[in-house]
Amino acid sequence: MDVLLLSLILAFTIFILRIVFVALGLRSAAKNPDAVDKTALREAQKGLSMHKELRRQAIAEPGRQLRLAKSQLADYHRMKSGMWRT
Repeated sequence: MDVLLLSLILAFTIFILRIVFVALGLRSAAKNPDAVDKTALREAQKGLSMHKELRRQAIAEPGRQLRLAKSQLADYHRMKSGMWRT
């Protein structure tokens, strides 16, 4: 019976603490309504900069592949013409 009573007291205490923390968060948000908007804006800017970096890499990749293909083709032509040195 002691374990059951202890469990109930612990559950009730956690419930009350959760209510208090939610109330404090709501009070803080009511005092400074722009804080939520600023946080959302910062998160959106982080996501946008990450997207821009991925886009930059995607745009640069075909150029890298083209340079590699040209280099391999030049090596092939040198090898065919007998100018290949090992």
